[in-house]
Amino acid sequence: MNNQIIYKPKKKNKRKLIISIFFIITLIVVAGTSYAMWQMTLVQTDTNKLATGCIDLNLINNTNSITLENAYPIESSEEQIEQLPAYSFTLENTCTTNVSYYVNLENVTSAEKKLDESVIEFLLKKEGIPILQEILSPDVLDEEVILKEAISASRLYEGHLAPGGKATFDLRLWMSDTTPAEDEFMNASYESKVTVKAVLETNSLTDNILVNSNELRSTISEEDGSERYINGNYVKLGANNYISKLKKIVFENSKNPYSEAEQVYDFSQVQNGSILGYYVKDTDDKYILYIQADGNIKIDPQNPQWALFADETTEIDLEGLENIEATDLHGLFEDCPRLIKADLSKLNTSNVTDMQTIFLGCFNVTATINIMNKDVNLANAFTGAAMEEGSSITLNYTTETEALVDDIITNKDENSNIIKGTLIG
Repeated sequence: MNNQIIYKPKKKNKRKLIISIFFIITLIVVAGTSYAMWQMTLVQTDTNKLATGCIDLNLINNTNSITLENAYPIESSEEQIEQLPAYSFTLENTCTTNVSYYVNLENVTSAEKKLDESVIEFLLKKEGIPILQEILSPDVLDEEVILKEAISASRLYEGHLAPGGKATFDLRLWMSDTTPAEDEFMNASYESKVTVKAVLETNSLTDNILVNSNELRSTISEEDGSERYINGNYVKLGANNYISKLKKIVFENSKNPYSEAEQVYDFSQVQNGSILGYYVKDTDDKYILYIQADGNIKIDPQNPQWALFADETTEIDLEGLENIEATDLHGLFEDCPRLIKADLSKLNTSNVTDMQTIFLGCFNVTATINIMNKDVNLANAFTGAAMEEGSSITLNYTTETEALVDDIITNKDENSNIIKGTLIG
């Protein structure tokens, strides 16, 4: 027959297809359930915590701003300056973090005729002690100027404050007696504001840490022939420059003030009086600097290169640095040609990793130092050292560093008198 049905679905095959699909789905579900059984979740018992501290430095106005009407040039003498009005302010760290800060004097003169800063002199006192007197010098980088309207800015001071620390300043301004009697300096105005910026200190500031080398040298060294206001007197530093006449430095770990001292400086990093330096004139018209603290004086681990020694310095007594905390003594006595005595035998140097150039060029020195770290870097530590007759450098050692000391002596400069010392604990 020609009219037969040529296609008819087979019910049996359709049932097989449905069963197959169901079987695949079932397998997938079973496989998923089986995988989950091989997992586990764990949670930390304690909670991680990151708590920020604060940075808050208050500027307290102790007096009104400086106002000088009909100003005229005056002599820069103590008597004249003390009669001038002062702007007094106190900085107080009211938070729990250490801060470093700088103080600017920013020129905000709005008058059409402006008084040039080159004829304006200032005196800054800190805690009643004169620390800086000079002609204004707009030396602050643009990114460190705080006021948008400022024409220029002069840096007055840089320092540190520990939590709860305070620092009080007095500022006086006047026209220098070198101001020319010319029209451009008459009927002119100068207006300024003190600004302060504080930043978080990343290293710990504690008592008994010595200021870094730049700050220390700035307190005792000026160019010959310049003037500085010292103890109520203007001194020509070419005639009485402390560092040029400094023959001996003594570190002491107890405070016994020297009443005969010509000058006293705060050498503490925190500027809280925990380290004081006394300049005492000796019989030969040279000076001994006594640096004192109650307890051992520490070197700033972040800035250990405190080579405060001058050509005239002949003796360093480091007994007060017994428990040194720094790991770096790089260049400690480098290029001290007149240094003849430096006893470091009481220093624990087991944590010191860098003594490069420590005695480089100290050809006349007699010294003792402990080598207590076998991994310390001693590159050029004794190059050109102890070359003169009668001079020597003694290296004490531990059982771990004896081979290192033997190697130093074997490879020393031909004329250097480097001696193997004693075994220490």
